[in-house]
Amino acid sequence: MSKTFKSGKTRSAAWRKTQLKALIKLLKDNENEIFQALNQDLGKHPAEAYRDEIGVVFKSATYSLSNIEKWMAPTKQQMQYSRIIFLAAALSLDPLIGAISAGNAVVLKAPELSPKCSSFLANTIPKYLDPEAIKIIEGGVDVSEQLLQQKWDKIFFTGSQRVGSIVMAAAAKHLTPVTLELGGKCPAIVDMASISSEMKVVAKRIVGGKWGPCAGQACISVDYVLVEEKSSAYLIDSLRRIIRKFYGENPKESTSLSKIVNRKNFNRLCGLLKDPLVEASIVHGGSSDEENLFIEPTILLNPPLDSEIMTQEIFGPLLPIITLNNIQESIEFINSRPKSLAIYAFTKDETFRKQIVTQTSSGSAVFNDTMVQHEGDFSFREAWFHLSDEYPIKYEADRLPPPIVADLNGDGKKEVLVATHDAKIQVLEPHSRRVDEGFSEARVLAEVSLLPDKIRVASGRRAVAMAAGVIDRTYKQGQPLKQVLVVITSGWSVMCFDHNLKKLWEANLQEDFPHNAHHREIAISISNYTLRHGDTGLVLVGGRMEMQPHVYLELDPFEEIGTAEKNAEFHRRSASEKEATENSGTVDLRHFAFYAFAGRTGALRWSRKNENIEAQPSDASQLIPQHNYKLDVHALNSRHPGEFECREFRESILGVMPHHWDRREDTQLKLSHFRRHKRKTLKKVPGKTINYPFHKPEENHPPGKDSTKKISKIIGKAANYAGSAKSKKPFPYIPTITNYTQLWWVPNVVVAHQKEGIEAVHLATGRTLCKLHLLEGGLHADINGDGVLDHVQAVGGNGAEQTVVSGSMEVLRPCWAVATSGVPVREQLFNASICHHSPFNLFQHGEFSRNFGRTSDASSLEVASPILIPRSDGHKHRKGSHGDVIFLTNRGEVTSYSPGLHGHDAIWQWQLLTDATWSNLPSPSGMMEGGMVVPTLKAFSLRMHDNQQMILAAGDQEAVVISPGGSIQTTIDLPAPPTHALICEDFSSDGLTDLIVVTSNGVYGFVQTRTPGALFFSTLVGCLLIVMGVIFVTQHLNSIKGKPRASGSR
Repeated sequence: MSKTFKSGKTRSAAWRKTQLKALIKLLKDNENEIFQALNQDLGKHPAEAYRDEIGVVFKSATYSLSNIEKWMAPTKQQMQYSRIIFLAAALSLDPLIGAISAGNAVVLKAPELSPKCSSFLANTIPKYLDPEAIKIIEGGVDVSEQLLQQKWDKIFFTGSQRVGSIVMAAAAKHLTPVTLELGGKCPAIVDMASISSEMKVVAKRIVGGKWGPCAGQACISVDYVLVEEKSSAYLIDSLRRIIRKFYGENPKESTSLSKIVNRKNFNRLCGLLKDPLVEASIVHGGSSDEENLFIEPTILLNPPLDSEIMTQEIFGPLLPIITLNNIQESIEFINSRPKSLAIYAFTKDETFRKQIVTQTSSGSAVFNDTMVQHEGDFSFREAWFHLSDEYPIKYEADRLPPPIVADLNGDGKKEVLVATHDAKIQVLEPHSRRVDEGFSEARVLAEVSLLPDKIRVASGRRAVAMAAGVIDRTYKQGQPLKQVLVVITSGWSVMCFDHNLKKLWEANLQEDFPHNAHHREIAISISNYTLRHGDTGLVLVGGRMEMQPHVYLELDPFEEIGTAEKNAEFHRRSASEKEATENSGTVDLRHFAFYAFAGRTGALRWSRKNENIEAQPSDASQLIPQHNYKLDVHALNSRHPGEFECREFRESILGVMPHHWDRREDTQLKLSHFRRHKRKTLKKVPGKTINYPFHKPEENHPPGKDSTKKISKIIGKAANYAGSAKSKKPFPYIPTITNYTQLWWVPNVVVAHQKEGIEAVHLATGRTLCKLHLLEGGLHADINGDGVLDHVQAVGGNGAEQTVVSGSMEVLRPCWAVATSGVPVREQLFNASICHHSPFNLFQHGEFSRNFGRTSDASSLEVASPILIPRSDGHKHRKGSHGDVIFLTNRGEVTSYSPGLHGHDAIWQWQLLTDATWSNLPSPSGMMEGGMVVPTLKAFSLRMHDNQQMILAAGDQEAVVISPGGSIQTTIDLPAPPTHALICEDFSSDGLTDLIVVTSNGVYGFVQTRTPGALFFSTLVGCLLIVMGVIFVTQHLNSIKGKPRASGSR
């Protein structure tokens, strides 16, 4: 090996890449064999094996492969090692990837604790990797002792602290540098006072962090839990329920639980439970099977603190729970014990978080989750592209809808659906697992034409909106969930396709609208709720039209064909026919039109073409019976629509916030359950009892009645069904929505987020329940959590002259943001600068920013609509309320403000100067310049369906991901200026959020990749920096001591 290293063979990029590609090929070729070896050694389920073993190594290898040239770029020369030995009790291939990437020769001592895996590595690696530079040695303790007697350039050991001390002692004889990857007792702190409402999520993550990684046989798995004594019973009960849900009533039969690695460790774990006081503390589990080396998930409550189970690393499926008088005592408890590899803390208390970070010492601290530090850093890598012909965009109506990500056939693999200007919908297969760098062209799996079946006329057939969703009401366990695709064209044709893109139905609504109008707002909602018995699913369509200025000067090429026919048809109309805007059957362009279709057949269930809400007295006592202050949907049938003002549903309205509208695709239709605002309980009158529960209609036996708590029982059975892997019953029944449906978990309205505000329409009848007019532009949300809707405004230079502050006549100045409270406005919350920050606002309108090389011309300033990032203060707040407000200017300035004390004023949090910049030229009314850039500022989660949000800001050349605390996590170079806001979807089907960029010449996909080896590389680099620092200081001191003093005779 030394001869091979000295030849320089391992130092070339070609050799390193060849070995890494061979290692990737090894994984792909032998995936099943690796699964079998891990199952025989540890009883690992293939899903767990891929997650913790194959997937980790694969991502680490692909990441290293794409960064070889970057790491080899000219810099201060670093010396490679000719002889490195890896003593692997657990980790084998991941450290090997780092050694290969650095150009080292390696000896890998295969793990003797896993004989099947050891044999696989010894037999397979020489067939794929260079045997002259990479050697595998098998054997037991005697072989390891002989290897430690040799002189090595570097030793990397993974295992227990006891063996680690032996390795360190052996290395000291030769002064060999050593990296030790040792375990420790990793505590989990549960601050029940701040997270009690999310106890189910907490329990899932603790169970997953304890028994998920090889039944607790992982160095960063949860070792014990700290909780207040008064909350321990609740926590234990929650853990029990999740354990049963994950592993069934008999965990021994579960294929998701690993077995103990060998008999020695099995006996050690059983020995921990033989202590009488420890055995008496078992509150769940405790059984074992020596023949199969299996130990049931076991929970212990307050075992003796001086027992072995609390002084040694458990490294198994035993979980002690230690109770404290106060959760603050957890810091002192942790500090009184040896340093842990990780600390997991479940809390929303910011002060307590800071105390944990500053007052404890550990390898890592993770909040509100477990094991995620194993994922390492993340980045967005170029994955695929799909080019399209350049098309001149002269009007907003010419823009195609953004692509959507859907799994149409339910096979678990996502597809990307793209609309084209030649009236087609294309289904793309996105690439996600590529080894080499750069984009590759996405394969077109299928396409469907939107042209009529018989007469191939393209007029009005270009897509303006599309959506995919599930309409089936029931399905069997394990059966693929197939989706339908709904498309709306510029000619108001609504088309529905099945998962094979076969047209199910088409409805043409063109006659309801003037021919010269275009879609200003449009949205689609697909669900498996129904309005009539016998229907399958529900498709809701909503939109508002706008007259096209100079429509005959610049027409869509496909619409030119039908222009003459339209004009002739218009002039042939009878003179007695009313004009379009006056015809009772035609939509008033000022109003938002709604249509409800049966999902499978396309039968029209209702339509709302015009608003006819009349002004009603605001005195609620004249409208609402005093005995019931909740929404009585049945009563809507007999009352005039609009008689309830939106203030009567203030809590429900806040529940569908935040709201913002910038362009057509911001229009949304969301199903919700509205109910009246809860008022104070009326004073009881003696001898008079009035009780009208929300779920109980006034009739004796109306449809939907629930007088025996059947609904709660059904929900409970549904939850049990969802957690049972053996159940073969169909999915819980989805009820038909009628006037009498009053179940809290069934929506009763569809809420339209429009340009002018929000509108709630009764789902069963199509009648408007309430319409809340909101000032256009900015963010509408309850930013301070006081239960009142707020409005945050910020404008650029182009709109500064026209925009006034809500509720006043004051003109909103560029570089400033103003927040007001109430609809209508009651008070101003704050006004603050969003350009370069000065603590005392001494520099206004961005004058100080010229010092940073950015223009200070306020007339060229553009501002994206602000967003709200939830902020935890230890109190429970409604979703979508109370948080930091984030601003973005076209100069790349990202600014964060949080609500001040008592909800007034704003506290400046941070400001970053990023490269998310852009510039748009002023445009005439209705016209768009060829280089129109659509910036992005949105909150998104790195994992799908996760509550932890990040900030995504994008300009014309670069996008940046920022943490809520104001640190840049990663940047993405954009291939071209985006024409739509960046799309955050998981097209790779790995649970991680990916990005899609839409430009004028095509669609580009960026896949999120994790760097599993980040922890290892960070540790290695940290050790190297410390060693370099010590050497530098030592040499510097020696040079001073040995330096001759200046002599006076010289």
